[in-house]
Amino acid sequence: MIYLVISIIALVFAGLRLIVATVNYLFSITRTKKLLSEEPLVSVLIPARNEEKNIGNLLDRLYEQNYQNLEIIVLDDNSEDRTSVITMEKTKRDKRIRLMYNDHVPEGWSGKNNACHLLAHNAAGSYLLFLDSDISIRDNIISEMVQYMKLKKLVLVSIFPKQLMQSFGERITVPNMNWILLSLLPLVMVQLSKRPSLSAANGQFMLFDAETYHKIKPHQIVKSSLVEDIEMMQKIKKLRPDENRKRSLKNRYRTAVLSGDRQIECRMYNDFNEAVHGFSKNVLHFFGNSLIWTFIFLFLTGPVIIFILLHSLTLTLVYLLTAIMVRVLISLTSKQNIFYNILLSPLQQLSLYYIVYRAIRIKFAGSYTWKGRTVKT
Repeated sequence: MIYLVISIIALVFAGLRLIVATVNYLFSITRTKKLLSEEPLVSVLIPARNEEKNIGNLLDRLYEQNYQNLEIIVLDDNSEDRTSVITMEKTKRDKRIRLMYNDHVPEGWSGKNNACHLLAHNAAGSYLLFLDSDISIRDNIISEMVQYMKLKKLVLVSIFPKQLMQSFGERITVPNMNWILLSLLPLVMVQLSKRPSLSAANGQFMLFDAETYHKIKPHQIVKSSLVEDIEMMQKIKKLRPDENRKRSLKNRYRTAVLSGDRQIECRMYNDFNEAVHGFSKNVLHFFGNSLIWTFIFLFLTGPVIIFILLHSLTLTLVYLLTAIMVRVLISLTSKQNIFYNILLSPLQQLSLYYIVYRAIRIKFAGSYTWKGRTVKT
């Protein structure tokens, strides 16, 4: 009897994940791409700490953008490499680039949140676009996203870039991020729902309406967070434009998060160890920072198959087919290689267990080191 109950729960959960993955795929292919008839000033804000390998490429891609009305501000956040030197070289060709320096992180702030807050304070644009240095953008992405914000009346839009993976270690770790997110959260609900629990964002690409940003100061709201993007989206969804009225579908700040394509790409990490170290700081937040929900997810997407197999071979095949379909849809939505994601799915699952293990150690250790800085967790 217990095997039957567990099998039913697992199959229902797998079915729900398949529905969510389908919705995200359909949403990604039906999004319209329209260009602006006029170009308001967009401030491109880039916090950079030890980014000599990436900053030049990003500035080159911004130079090639069709959208011309940009101011580009790079904040060298006490780098120990040639980040500022490379940035200054790029200013000779592109006069829109301005370099700032910061050598101090105030008590209670994370380095990145402090850098973004300083950048916004020095920006003049009608829109503020925060980009991580490892992003690569092409074509009309800025124009399309500003137009998307105007059409949907959004104050924030964030994009999960297409992830570039070259090493074996990346292929068995990086896909886990989208595999979790795109099977648990219908991204369209970030835009349609007022519930903070239906939130997601990616700090690699966050485009704000400047007036709203300066009013609510989102990086200050989450100043100590290591997972500022998700928490920021949750905080913003809790706020009300009109403080005298209750929060409702009309009285709320409208936000959206989208999946990317070749117009926005990123190679987050170079190998297995880098990916594990990076993901271990935020993986628990995909499950509401709850260990219980984390363990339930890990059980229902892995070891549960043993219980299903002990009950029924037919249900086992149904479960496996559903799991494969989820992988296929998420790979399509994420613009990732379907063959690799199916072939390597067992290793991806094992790497996720290890990432969660590392995340739990960080949670109870109370501190975490990122880019040479130790911060409290």
